[in-house]
Amino acid sequence: MKTNSILIELTNRCNLNCLYCFEKKRDLYRDIGQNFHQSREQTLKVLSENQEITNVTLSGGEPLLYENLEKIIEWFSEKQITLLTNGIKRIENKEVIRDLDIVVSLDGDYDVMSRHRGISESQFLRINKTIEWYIKYAKSVSVNTVVTPYNINKKEYYPYEKL
Repeated sequence: MKTNSILIELTNRCNLNCLYCFEKKRDLYRDIGQNFHQSREQTLKVLSENQEITNVTLSGGEPLLYENLEKIIEWFSEKQITLLTNGIKRIENKEVIRDLDIVVSLDGDYDVMSRHRGISESQFLRINKTIEWYIKYAKSVSVNTVVTPYNINKKEYYPYEKL
């Protein structure tokens, strides 16, 4: 059975070290020389072999660490694009993000995010500013939460009425 959706992991590089992620395995692969970064040729091959694809999800590691991300988004411009990100970095070009569906990982308040993802307070504030930026300029924004014992009994945290 054919599908019209594809998920492309552009890189396994990430700027966080989440408890529940495979970052520790990523570090192991990096140590043995198996760190990967999707090449332009590999991505073009995916495009050419999958002409029927209408929905593309770009992920990583952290896809914003992929140096050709805006070019990849341009290549898929005729497709519905979803970008999965941790929100530490953001795409500054408003034209690039206006047709994107953005999914930002946010597991709760600073205490939860510090435990889950090992972030600093400035990174937490940056994630919140990034979400606000995307709410303003992207096609749509969703927040993805990993439920763990640290946040399952927390009251709602998401201060974004537009979500």
